[in-house]
Amino acid sequence: MSEAADRLEAASAKIAAIVTDDLFSTHPEWEARWEPEGRERTREDLDLTVQFLSAALREDDEAIFHSYVAWLRSLLVARGILENVIRETHDTLADHLDEFLPSSTARRAREIIENSHAALEGPIEVEAAEAGGRANELTDALLAGDGDEATRIFEEAVEGGMQPLTFPEEVLTPALREIGRRWQLGEVSVAEEYLATATARTLLTEIYHRRDFRSGRGSALMACVEGCRHDIGLQIVADRFEQGGWEVALLGADVPVEDLVQAVEDRDPALVCLSMSMPDQIAAGRETIAHIQDGPVDPFILVGGRVLNELPTLAEVLGADASATDSREGADLVPES
Repeated sequence: MSEAADRLEAASAKIAAIVTDDLFSTHPEWEARWEPEGRERTREDLDLTVQFLSAALREDDEAIFHSYVAWLRSLLVARGILENVIRETHDTLADHLDEFLPSSTARRAREIIENSHAALEGPIEVEAAEAGGRANELTDALLAGDGDEATRIFEEAVEGGMQPLTFPEEVLTPALREIGRRWQLGEVSVAEEYLATATARTLLTEIYHRRDFRSGRGSALMACVEGCRHDIGLQIVADRFEQGGWEVALLGADVPVEDLVQAVEDRDPALVCLSMSMPDQIAAGRETIAHIQDGPVDPFILVGGRVLNELPTLAEVLGADASATDSREGADLVPES
């Protein structure tokens, strides 16, 4: 089934285009309702849906696809696209699978899609961030772009006995996750999220200069995969690893696959950390890891990011050595170099 899954994934863009055309022919009113970009977004969503379906087939794990459907539902419903549209879209996809898969594999894929309809029923569950009082205060400060208030919250925490190193993990990370949750539900705009991120980045710079650093663990290279523009979490990870003695090369956001792989080969790090924030970046993550593993260097590959927090079953699909939900867990998973 792995070979058939690979074939399905390779044809994901073609399948998405066919199904999109089919849907918009059946529903010409969609063109007027969602305007031209609606067709393109539908095609992009279907491309991603096929990739998740391929992963579920490859690993023989329906949970991979079901968790994706639940996530997609929460995102689209918040934007006014109801469950019946998602269901019809996936059923139309199922109708075309025989064109691309052997009959037995197509039958199994349709079964996965049919079973995933349960994820379109019942209340929408978007996991709330584990934020305490201080994290809630910081959430409000970040959304307001109030850097002075964010700094006050940090200083108050340190004066109360919290180590500077733990503040990003115990206070800042829950605050950022809460902001992400609100964005997913449509309660926070993109502009507000950008303002919060910029304010958090300024706060991290201040925290960074109050830390004591060790050396001697080895070299690490960290980057957000192609398409991932949210690098604030990776900055927290880099700071934690530098504190632990690693020499970190932080490439930042949206690093093209070819350039990222070349950087790994040029620097030959003992550790590579890759971050992905959204499901549509998983393909770039898998491609990057495959190229690194086929190359001349052999680093330990650690993956993380919001998408893996929400879809933990994807960790093994990426082919990485380990995955982590935060910087502290990641530091514990990496072997001594």
